[in-house]
Amino acid sequence: MNGTYQYSHPALLGEKAAAFFLGIGETKLRELGISRRKLGRRRLYDRRDLEAYVESLPYEGEETQIDKGEEWLQNHG
Repeated sequence: MNGTYQYSHPALLGEKAAAFFLGIGETKLRELGISRRKLGRRRLYDRRDLEAYVESLPYEGEETQIDKGEEWLQNHG
């Protein structure tokens, strides 16, 4: 690395990057209601919150009475 810090996974993501991370559009991301962090005037998504949301989603064919994604939002949103 020769004295320079390189990163490929920022901790905080803007709306466009967060939507890309989840594989959805920015409008759908806003509809999910995932909390954002404040950094000055910017509002950014914490990668850990996005990952937690993904982990809460059911796998295809998994039987659930309540969508895990909606349940996660109720507990974290």
